[in-house]
Amino acid sequence: MKIKKIAVLVPVLMLSGCVSETEYNRLQEVMNGSPAARQHVINECYAKTIKAPAHETANVRRIMNLGPKANVQRTFCTRAINGVASKRITYRDYVNKTPNFIRVIQGR
Repeated sequence: MKIKKIAVLVPVLMLSGCVSETEYNRLQEVMNGSPAARQHVINECYAKTIKAPAHETANVRRIMNLGPKANVQRTFCTRAINGVASKRITYRDYVNKTPNFIRVIQGR
């Protein structure tokens, strides 16, 4: 039951930005150890980011160096969530959108 609750909370907390460092680290471990949980978070991220205004999507496309036909939202969510799960994106990176965060979403 607790694992089910965690799987439901992961996308909500990660996407809301309202997560403590301790909670972030716990969620990071869940996603690192569970490809299903990680995919669920990517899908939730995509469902939320697909609603972004066109000008925001265009700005993110430029930052990520993506072509006009690329799926910006899917690429962003996949890179960001995989970066968190693999521990390439730390809590500090996540909160402050550091240069390291930018490198990860650019696929570098």
